[in-house]
Amino acid sequence: MYKHFIQFSTAAVLGLGLTLSVAQAQDQQAPPAGRRGGQMGAERQITQMRQQLNLTDDQVSQIRPILADSQKQMMALRSDTTMSQDDRRSKMMSIRQDSVARVKAVLTDAQKAQYGQMIEKQMQERREHMGGNGGAPPSQ
Repeated sequence: MYKHFIQFSTAAVLGLGLTLSVAQAQDQQAPPAGRRGGQMGAERQITQMRQQLNLTDDQVSQIRPILADSQKQMMALRSDTTMSQDDRRSKMMSIRQDSVARVKAVLTDAQKAQYGQMIEKQMQERREHMGGNGGAPPSQ
């Protein structure tokens, strides 16, 4: 009886260890946030903005580096394990607000209004996805 108990316990511990190591490996292989419904990549944003705001080629050439820079900063922030989650969230919001302000500087007044609506819609979707806790929208 004792032998069966030891074998069962050993099998349970090994099974748990295997499960945890598989879960950890999957976490490490998961794509960065924003690749599946979170923040969209710079090129995808450009495409969406071009369609919804009817951007000119000149506007696209000015906005593309703004969004690419913002994306680069966000990725660096996500990989920075020295910051607390609150500090990281605060810095991300700051980057986002800066990016919005820089993009708006390129837009016409009519496009700015439409862009503001786009941002509010994205924030609402994020709040719904996160259970109502999507943070405050960037200042417009």
